[in-house]
Amino acid sequence: MLVDQSALHDLNDAQLAYSSRLLESVFLDEKQTIQHLLPEQIYTLYILIKVSPSTDMKTKLLSAMHTDVRFKVLALMSPLELKDTYLYCDDISFLKAHIQELDPELQQPLLKDLYLLDKPRYKNLKDASEQGSSIIHGMPLKQGPRSEELYIKDIEKVLALFSQSQTTQTQLTRVGKALDKKMPSAKPFLEGLIRRFVAQKIDLNSAQSFAIHLNFYTFLIPYIGAYPSLTQTLNDALDPFLLTLDTFPEDIWVVKILNQLPPRIIALALQRLQAYDDISEFKKRSVYSKLLKIIHKHSHSSDSRHINLALQAS
Repeated sequence: MLVDQSALHDLNDAQLAYSSRLLESVFLDEKQTIQHLLPEQIYTLYILIKVSPSTDMKTKLLSAMHTDVRFKVLALMSPLELKDTYLYCDDISFLKAHIQELDPELQQPLLKDLYLLDKPRYKNLKDASEQGSSIIHGMPLKQGPRSEELYIKDIEKVLALFSQSQTTQTQLTRVGKALDKKMPSAKPFLEGLIRRFVAQKIDLNSAQSFAIHLNFYTFLIPYIGAYPSLTQTLNDALDPFLLTLDTFPEDIWVVKILNQLPPRIIALALQRLQAYDDISEFKKRSVYSKLLKIIHKHSHSSDSRHINLALQAS
C-alpha cells in the first residue's frame, strides 16, 4: 500500500511502527480484526485512512475494524472527511448505527450532502437518523439524556480513583484501557468526566488536592491526541486551575506547580495563557497576563525546566 509519507509527519516513532504492522496485517496477511486499541492507535488508524490514496484502500481499512474501533475513528474526522466516508463505506448497517449517534449539528449537514450526492443512500440513512432521538445502540430511551449520563457510574468510579492517595499512573492507564474497550466512543465519557471534575471545585491548598488534579490530567493525556476537540472542554478545567495559581503568596509557586504537570498539559496551559488578549472577561485576562509574566520571570529557574521545554516547542 502506497501512502504520502509526508502526511504522516504528526505520528511519533511508536505510531509509525504500529502503522507499518497494521498495514501488513490488513493488506498482506488479510487479518480482519482490529480491536481493543489505545487512543494513540485509534489516531494512527485515522491518519492511515486519511492518507490512503484510493477509496478501495480506505474501505479495506475500515472493513478490518471492529465496530467500536470504527466509531472512535469516525469521531476524529472532520465534517468533510465524514461525508466522504459515508459515501464510500459499504457497510450500511454500521452507517445506520453511526448516524443515530451523531450530534444534530453534524447529522443534518451530512444528510443534505448525501441527498445531493447519493439519494438512495440518503433515503436509507434518513430513516435511520429519525430513530436516533429515541434509540441508542438499539436500546429505547424514554427521554433523551445527555450522552455522558449513560456513563455516570464509570465517571464516579474514575473520580474516586483520582482522590486515592495510592493511585499510580499505571493504575490510571489500566482503568482507561478497560473503559475504552467497552465504549463505542470515549468522547462523551471524557466530556462528562471533565464537567464533573470541574463541578467538584477542588482547590490547590494541599499536596493531596494537587495530587487529585495531577491524576486527572494524567488520565486524560492518552486521549488528547485521539480526540482533538476535547481540548476545548479541557479548557473548562484549566481555567479554574490557572486562576487558582494567582492566589499563591509567592510567584515561584506558580512555576513549581505548573512544572509538575504532564508536558502536554503544560503546553495546553501555556497556549491558554498566551491567548489572554482574546479573553473578554477583564479579570481573567489580567490574571493570565500576570501569570505569563511570572513564568517568563522565572524561566531561568531549575523549577521551570519542563515549562521551558514546552515554551521552546510552541
